[in-house]
Amino acid sequence: MKKLILLSLLTIWASTTYSQRCDDYHLGVKCRPSPQEAKDMVISSQSRSAELEARKTYSFDMTFFRNMDYRVIFCADRKFYPIHYVITEKETGIVLFDNQEDNYVESIGFTSETTTIVTVELTLLAEDAKFDDFRENRACVGIPVLYRRVEKLGF
Repeated sequence: MKKLILLSLLTIWASTTYSQRCDDYHLGVKCRPSPQEAKDMVISSQSRSAELEARKTYSFDMTFFRNMDYRVIFCADRKFYPIHYVITEKETGIVLFDNQEDNYVESIGFTSETTTIVTVELTLLAEDAKFDDFRENRACVGIPVLYRRVEKLGF
């Protein structure tokens, strides 16, 4: 009985020690925006983290509200760079931004003049990575979304 309990405890310890915890990856040091990027901005509840497989495309929707400035940052372990993302207007299918055209820039900042629902397609290209094992081709990805209300300018 003691051996069974000990074996169970070791199994639980090993699984928690060696598995990646990605729940709050977007809040960690690797995803922290620079002071210039985050100036006067608040982290949005739309921020997210997930464990993703390299070289597969994933998609999710986000809503950007009118009269707001946004900064969206995409981060992962360096082994999995570059990160390719495409932001498309959900209703029309119009591509709003493709970071491949901008040398795989890791963050984007913009002002939303209207409330818009977008679809984000994300791929960890991992161009320089070689994977010996299927467990090595997964990484935590963080997407902190920062926002602030646009100040009224002019008269």
